[in-house]
Amino acid sequence: MAKVVLKNVGKTYSGNVRAASNVNVSVADGEFLVLVGPSGCGKSTTLRMVAGLEAATDGTIQIGERIVNQVAPKDRDIAMVFQDYALYPHMSVRRNLAFGLERRKTEKIEINRRISEAATLLGLNDLLDRKPGALSGGQRQRVALGRAIVRDPAVFLFDEPLSNLDARLRVEMRAELKALHQRLGATILYVTHDQEEAMTLGDRLLVMHDGVVQQIGTPDEIYNHPANRFVAGFLGTPPMNLFEGGVSGLEEKEMMTLGLRPDAIRLTLNMKETGPTAVIRAVEFLGDCSDLHAVLECGATVVSRVSGKSDFKVGDSCVITADMNQAHWFAD
Repeated sequence: MAKVVLKNVGKTYSGNVRAASNVNVSVADGEFLVLVGPSGCGKSTTLRMVAGLEAATDGTIQIGERIVNQVAPKDRDIAMVFQDYALYPHMSVRRNLAFGLERRKTEKIEINRRISEAATLLGLNDLLDRKPGALSGGQRQRVALGRAIVRDPAVFLFDEPLSNLDARLRVEMRAELKALHQRLGATILYVTHDQEEAMTLGDRLLVMHDGVVQQIGTPDEIYNHPANRFVAGFLGTPPMNLFEGGVSGLEEKEMMTLGLRPDAIRLTLNMKETGPTAVIRAVEFLGDCSDLHAVLECGATVVSRVSGKSDFKVGDSCVITADMNQAHWFAD
């Protein structure tokens, strides 16, 4: 395995289109780093620059002890798993696993050993003679993982690998990927737009927006101490409630944003309590909890999360109170 270091890495396309700017991160040997953000934020471009599939227009990329900016993708000692699996449909699973090793002229006995190890690790032994068209989505994803594993790379790169799977399979594959990382001790850079995927998989997260790194930290650090409004609003389901306004008591009124997670907000039907009034617009029952959407008189929407099933109904008037010990303040 190997560390990965990006220093001031950027990518500008023709027409001065900036896809990524000044990306700085050091990924430790054996670390699982998740690059997360909305579509078009630059996370996949950054991953592709590490892979050598895109040339960085700024900065340096280091894998292990080498600066690899001028190194061909095949010589960077990386393996990449794509969203669409990129399997050869006319080849069996065994041949798909062996193909890259054969092109590198690896000895046949070594190829068979690696295939056997990967197949056992991923539960592919009964599928080795099937072709991709005869496999489920989850099985095809395991084959794509196996093809990366047999290469025994210094770094694994994953680009939205679970996005084509249904919700149940995504949860299953998340657990498998986490267990696989623990068994292999691999260095992994993983791209996703799914915040739940990011929070459950990553040792650390790198949050991007508009090509710029917004924050790097553990899932706990980023969730509980977001660096700015974007991070606060992006991480969390439902997202953090954000309220803009002026702060009184200062010589010059300063505009600030107050952030409150849905579980920090309480709605009550007791109209004698002190607080802003609102009307319930929607009640979403999720099994172990309910999300209450309320509209304030000013037109802003507030979301409160409560445990279990709620007695609120659409159209109910309510008063909003909040646990200000959980408040976040942003000046950006």
